[in-house]
Amino acid sequence: MADNRAALPTVYTTPSDSPILTVPVGPSPSSASPSPSPSPSKTKKPPAVRTRPAPPPTRSAAVRTPSATPPPSPTPAPVGLSFGDSGQEVADLQCRLAQLSFYEGREDGYFDRGVENALARFQDDWGVQGEPRGTYGPESRRLLESRTISRSQFHDGYDDGY
Repeated sequence: MADNRAALPTVYTTPSDSPILTVPVGPSPSSASPSPSPSPSKTKKPPAVRTRPAPPPTRSAAVRTPSATPPPSPTPAPVGLSFGDSGQEVADLQCRLAQLSFYEGREDGYFDRGVENALARFQDDWGVQGEPRGTYGPESRRLLESRTISRSQFHDGYDDGY
């Protein structure tokens, strides 16, 4: 019975663990007729082998590469209160600024130039950093609220609509 193992493809592993498939080309050594006696002057050459790299492994998640220019960041929403705003929060701001003698106007709930200037003076005096001058942001609010009481507490529950 002839040995046909040499005709089957062989898989080897490279140092990088990538499998390589080798397929013999030409007749297999076992299918050739055996020679009566080996010739001492001729050496037997192994069959020619065609090597083909195995396909690369697939990845389950896409890999993103950084682009040359980052996407534009969205414009941040305004934080806090600023000129032109109105409402109960502005009235509370006016009351708190008045408690520290920064604001002398009416507590009418309108963020006008008087409120803006009073708030800017408060920010300058207390060293507020990282907020536009005259804008009631998180740092100004934290400092002002830690040093004053709310409008409703100040007026002892009296609510005049603002």
